[in-house]
Amino acid sequence: MLAKRISELDGGAAPTALRRPLASVPQLYQYQVVPPFSCDEDGYPESDSAPVEGEPHTDVLYYVVPVVKARCGHRGRVRTNGPIYYEEGNPRACIVPDMFVALGVGEEARGTTYKLWKFPVPDFVLEVMSPDSWRDDLGIKKATYQHLGVREYWVFDSRGAPFKRGRRRVAPPLAGFRLANGIYEPVLPDDSGRLLSEVLGLELRLHDWDLQLHDAQSGERLLSYPEEQAERFKERDWRLKERNARLKERDWRLQEQQGRLQERDGRLKERDGRLKERDERLKERDGRIKERDERLKEREGRFKERDERLKEKAARLAAEADLQREAEARRAAEVRLAALEAELQSRRNA
Repeated sequence: MLAKRISELDGGAAPTALRRPLASVPQLYQYQVVPPFSCDEDGYPESDSAPVEGEPHTDVLYYVVPVVKARCGHRGRVRTNGPIYYEEGNPRACIVPDMFVALGVGEEARGTTYKLWKFPVPDFVLEVMSPDSWRDDLGIKKATYQHLGVREYWVFDSRGAPFKRGRRRVAPPLAGFRLANGIYEPVLPDDSGRLLSEVLGLELRLHDWDLQLHDAQSGERLLSYPEEQAERFKERDWRLKERNARLKERDWRLQEQQGRLQERDGRLKERDGRLKERDERLKERDGRIKERDERLKEREGRFKERDERLKEKAARLAAEADLQREAEARRAAEVRLAALEAELQSRRNA
């Protein structure tokens, strides 16, 4: 582990955290870094010099951390082997998880240290157990995370080592604990037998002593960076093979197309000859059309003259009709006048 348990402490009261009292956490639960170490601007050590626990431990984090960052990095901070300080002014009040996730934390928490009087308690912690660390992981660290209020705490046995007390195994190779009323309760499988992390929204699965992360909705296994690279290389090779096949097919089609183009060139030459003949016939037809247009223009001129004459004749006929109607009207008036005079004369005689 990146932190070492204090075996001997001076007397004094137990420290308290800024967000939650830690009076009930024994000083034995506190961690101190192993010098030499570097410190941040507030004087808190940024890391310790404890040796890396081994290749299985590193392999687990090398797979889990990038996958969790890809899923949850936009919602907060994902950190590995970073110290968490839970009492202001006391650099010894520190715990160093293998990986933790703090949701709702912005860029202000991107430093090398994580202080609980500045930032919220992490929501998720993962510890990779080993023969040298499993007692702390299931004892001191679990109690500390529980008291700090970490929502989910997960432990994983990366070596398949039989961590036992007597003949009884202490914990399964993969186990989760979820905070309920301030106490860690084991994360039980759901109806489908899956171990789900509510914080990450992922399923944690053990396969041949390897920790695998799966999408909680689709059940699809999330790939590590090397696996993604390998998949991309496979996909690229497949695309290259497919591309080469398409290129061969395209060359064959081009050859076939070239033969068709040669045939088309022959047909085009024949068509050009026919088009020339047609152009000559069209020129002859255009000449005949011009002659016909001239004759039509002459005919239209005659029609216009005839129309003018008809209009003049119609005007004369209309004038004669008007004169005839006037004459008939005068004769009718004279007849009526004569009748009136006769009637008047007969009345006078009477």
